[in-house]
Amino acid sequence: MIIDSSSSAHPSIGQAVGAAIAGYALAWAGYNGALKATGTPQPPEVLDRMQQAAGALPFFLFLVAILIMASYPLTEARFREIVSGSQANRARRLAQQGT
Repeated sequence: MIIDSSSSAHPSIGQAVGAAIAGYALAWAGYNGALKATGTPQPPEVLDRMQQAAGALPFFLFLVAILIMASYPLTEARFREIVSGSQANRARRLAQQGT
């Protein structure tokens, strides 16, 4: 029960964060949703900022991901150590289940 709820929480949190980022980007751009009801288009500068956000935001998040990955010291030896530990844990778990 707890595992089910915690595994379904992650996508919900991700969706909430993604929606918040999109909302903040639209607010930054100056988007006015009320204009749609009047048939008035968004001003050109708003559309320009929306396009900037659509390009700049993923690029910024990509740079953050690159910095995180670059700071993680994963060498071939460390990779083999992680795989070996994972295999040992799996073997220990299977041995415990068999008894």
